[in-house]
Amino acid sequence: MAAASAAARRTQSCRSLGRTQSGQDSQSVGQCEMGQDSEQNVELSLDPFSQTEIDLFQSSEVFDSTIPDASRVRKMGWLFKKASGHNGTWRNRQVFLTEDVLCFANEGEEELVDSIPLLCILKVEIESVNDENENKHVEHEGHNKRKKNSRKHKHTSDETEGFSNLVGGGANVPMHLLNVFTSEGEGGHAYIFRARTGEEVREWEDALKGSVSRVQTDMRRRTMTLWQRAQHVTKMLYETHLCQLLIVFVIIANFFVNIAETELMVPHDSDAGEMFNKVDQAFTAIFTAELVMNMLANWWRPFFSQGWNWLDMIVVIVSLFSLAFEGVPFVKTIRILRAFRVVRVFKRLYSLRMIVRALGASMVPVLNTFFVLLLATAVYAILGVGLFHKRDPRHFGQFSYAFFTMFQCVTGDGWASDIARSMFEDSPNGFDYGVAMFFLSYMLLVMIVLVNIVLAVLLDEFLKAADQEKIEQNLERQEGVEFVHLKNPLDPLLCHLADFYTSKDLSGKILTLFHRMDHRNRGKVGFLEMRSGLLGLGVRPRIKLTEDDFQSMTHNYALCDEERDLDLVQFEEMFRQQVRVYVQRISTRVLTSGEGVSGSFNPNTSTNDAACVLFAVKYVVMALDEVRAQLAQAGLPSPQIAQSGLKHTASSRTQASKGEGAGVNGVN
Repeated sequence: MAAASAAARRTQSCRSLGRTQSGQDSQSVGQCEMGQDSEQNVELSLDPFSQTEIDLFQSSEVFDSTIPDASRVRKMGWLFKKASGHNGTWRNRQVFLTEDVLCFANEGEEELVDSIPLLCILKVEIESVNDENENKHVEHEGHNKRKKNSRKHKHTSDETEGFSNLVGGGANVPMHLLNVFTSEGEGGHAYIFRARTGEEVREWEDALKGSVSRVQTDMRRRTMTLWQRAQHVTKMLYETHLCQLLIVFVIIANFFVNIAETELMVPHDSDAGEMFNKVDQAFTAIFTAELVMNMLANWWRPFFSQGWNWLDMIVVIVSLFSLAFEGVPFVKTIRILRAFRVVRVFKRLYSLRMIVRALGASMVPVLNTFFVLLLATAVYAILGVGLFHKRDPRHFGQFSYAFFTMFQCVTGDGWASDIARSMFEDSPNGFDYGVAMFFLSYMLLVMIVLVNIVLAVLLDEFLKAADQEKIEQNLERQEGVEFVHLKNPLDPLLCHLADFYTSKDLSGKILTLFHRMDHRNRGKVGFLEMRSGLLGLGVRPRIKLTEDDFQSMTHNYALCDEERDLDLVQFEEMFRQQVRVYVQRISTRVLTSGEGVSGSFNPNTSTNDAACVLFAVKYVVMALDEVRAQLAQAGLPSPQIAQSGLKHTASSRTQASKGEGAGVNGVN
């Protein structure tokens, strides 16, 4: 979990660093007016950087819009960078790694396309894939542009040609991908790069990890107090996998020592007893040190808000008390509680912890059913005292005797031979119908019916709680380790846009969004305007649009005009396509995730109505896409609603904002 804390700290720092590609500060324009509250996404606020740290980082020149000076570059090379989207295009990029930023530029250009502050990088990993389809989406930008001589960095055409030839004839050659995950402050992006060899990818991985570690260590050294640094180091050490495994091993070893001690029952004044006493002192010292490390790493609220930590603290205090006051008579009884040390292993083993939490969550409905069982037992105990207190005072002399007798009957332990048949001896023919009916009715009602109901409720609630626990664990794993690595940078905004009632409602939201981004009232929106407008929206994670993303969303600028701007018609068409793809992707994710977290969705056997509806919607959307593709191949126009009201000029925007004539570019 150390990665989660560090990730949250980097996120808080990056949220204040919103500058556009041109180097200008992006201005916040308030909350997102999409007809939705933007409070749906909760921000993490774990261990943020100080204001001094943020000021130090903001004062650096990591947001220069031009290629960095050679003196600042630690590593430079050529990589393919994958654009966002399911069919993301691989584009050749010149990559520069400086002391505080990773930046990219097009071939032969001095202007940067994108940059990533190293402080905002959460994770760097290598992935090897063998996918023929990846080789089909490579764009040779360098061969379609006139080569420009960079005044800061020059590269030969042979180097570019050699790298571009990576595409040819490599259908079955494994690709080595470098994945770079950024924090929420940088939009939660997952940047994917491709190199010619695995060795080159590993070189970039080592360089990136080393630079990120240096930047973050230097930032902590400059901004953290001595207490915060000690807490950070202790937390990283305590939450390592090796440390947790050692603690589990010590707990289990202590449990077996307790078993051996109680089995041998050696006198305390003997040599063996002295040995067991010293071993117990060693275990107590280890558990005390582990508790102190836990308290130091998670002080104050994170520690005391966990019930497992309270259990650890109570067990350690009892152990210390038993050692400090060994001569006190009642301490021997307290020493027995040391056996509960093994319960601490539940905290560290996920499967056991899930069972305990599921049992705890299912207790309330089970107790309701168990109360009915106890009530029926109490009623029969009262009847038994009234009917049989003189006949069998040993079992029914008073309520407490009778209640224990009826509970014994529920367990099935000798209820007929020891209790019921012993009362038949006073009957003339050796059988009493009244006694038989009393016990048979009780056994049928309580033993056959109510006990099985308790078990059924327990099983049902346990399964529900277990599924919920798995879901929460998956969410914690995603948020703590990788945050939300978006498949599309517009996902936070598309989440709001997708919550529309009618097609006209969606058009109104897109129209409002267009006006917010058209700062200069040109009736058009370009990349820089769209980038700065998205940065200012009140959505989380913050949207950081790159030129590669813009090019991919506009189908290589096919939706744009000659100046690569979007008018209202083109803007709405682009966002409708993005909403449609977003809905399809979310539907697919829900379907493949199953009705719980285990198993997959089967439309033939599923009883989950929501999943079945999503399956049907997915099929309908797929069928409509096929119809559109067939119409396009036949040269016929795609089905759409008239767009007469969408071609607005600057003078007619007021009328359009009232919703008059807003059209739809997608399928209704």
